[in-house]
Amino acid sequence: MSTIISSLTQSLRSILFLKYVMMKIYVAGYFYDSGFLRISENVGNILILKRFYAMLYVSFGGGSVGVINTEWYSIRALTLPATAIALLVTFFIVWLILRLQFSKKWSEVYSDAVFTFIIVWKLSLLVTDFKAVVTYPISLLYFNGGTIGVYVGVIVASLQIWRKRHKLGFDERDIIPCSWAIILTQSIYQMLVVLLNDNTTSSEVISLVVLSLLTLLILWKLAAMKQALLLYTVGYTLVAFFQPLGVWQTAVGVSLVLLCMGIIIQRELNIVGGKE
Repeated sequence: MSTIISSLTQSLRSILFLKYVMMKIYVAGYFYDSGFLRISENVGNILILKRFYAMLYVSFGGGSVGVINTEWYSIRALTLPATAIALLVTFFIVWLILRLQFSKKWSEVYSDAVFTFIIVWKLSLLVTDFKAVVTYPISLLYFNGGTIGVYVGVIVASLQIWRKRHKLGFDERDIIPCSWAIILTQSIYQMLVVLLNDNTTSSEVISLVVLSLLTLLILWKLAAMKQALLLYTVGYTLVAFFQPLGVWQTAVGVSLVLLCMGIIIQRELNIVGGKE
């Protein structure tokens, strides 16, 4: 038993050391590109190391929701992974839909929740990798708390909405926009990630077709939040079987967290409305 524990400890130390070394490579590459530090005249090698690190970092839980990022896109001097672009575009699309489809209140609630999520997600790096932040403060701009940060961000944003429920005057009419916000954010993000990254054809077709049909069915046929979120979570879990990381990806866990949030909100509204 002691031998097994020793082996596991050594393996964990090796993984942590590899992650620390890769972060140094990435930050060094950033300083090179910015002109602060000239490590090598071969820019191509630095860029290759940066991309190699980024793919491994996402694969080990450093990405936004635990999916494998394969593509990077440049916007002038800024280079972003496909997952980050998908997340930002998703937030804007969902905000716009809520603004046009429902009252202004819900677009504001959604934008506040998104802002809270992003801030907590980014700053959670202080908890998950404090040593790296102290050594390279600039890393707060380029990294995040990984999988743990995503969960913490989602939970904090959900608690923020729950705490403000009385101030916002939640009632039964707010079940539909709340369901739309939760489901559209997950669905649009997953579809954009599939389209922006390099995936197998079968995985892309299954993900796009199933998620599109499932989302349309839920939004137009199901008014109860609990049933809608339960159906989406089950449906997405099945789709996840055909994706690279399977059902263990962070997005499935986020769906479960949001499902619990939806059940609690609907139960609260039912009690207030006198149905229980």
